Amino acid sequence: MISPSWSIHSGVGTKAYTFIWGMVGENQVFDDMDHVAVKDLR
Repeated sequence: MISPSWSIHSGVGTKAYTFIWGMVGENQVFDDMDHVAVKDLR
């Protein structure tokens, strides 16, 4: 999965639905990610 340090959450639906999203804590340290420069993705 490729994900920047910030993230965008979006969604679409064809019918009425309920969406519940929660985030607990302040995980400001992302030491479990492997950072890769954009130029190295090719």
